Amino acid sequence: MGVDPKRRGPDGAPGLDLHMSYPAAARLALDQAKDDLTAILARAGLKPRVRLWNVEPVGESKHFGGTCRMHASSRYGMLDRWSRMHAVRNVVVADSSAFTTGAEKNPVLTAMALAARASERLAADIRQGDL
Repeated sequence: MGVDPKRRGPDGAPGLDLHMSYPAAARLALDQAKDDLTAILARAGLKPRVRLWNVEPVGESKHFGGTCRMHASSRYGMLDRWSRMHAVRNVVVADSSAFTTGAEKNPVLTAMALAARASERLAADIRQGDL
C-alpha cells in the first residue's frame, strides 16, 4: 500500500494504491473446510455434491441492505430505533434493510440481533397493550 499522487479524492488528498490478496494458506484452508464438510455430510448418510466452488477475490462480497433505513426521524428513515415503521407502529422490519449504511462483510449476526431486539420489544408492547 502506498500513496498514489495521480489519483485524488474529492477533497484533493492523494489516493491510495492498495493491493490485497488472500495468502496461499487461506485458499488451502477454505478448500480443506469444504472437503471436511462434504465428508461429514457423507458420513451422516447424506449425498453431498459440490456443483460449484468459488472463492471470490478480496473485496468482492455482496451484502444487500439499507433499503428501509433506520433513523429517529421519519424524514430521514422508514424505521425507528426498534426497527418499527414510523408510519405503521405494529410492523417490524427484521432484516438487513434496516441498516443505515452498507455492511461490507458478514452482516448476518447484526441483522439477527436487530431482529431479536425488535421482536422482543414488539411482543412486550403487545402484551402490555401498547399496540
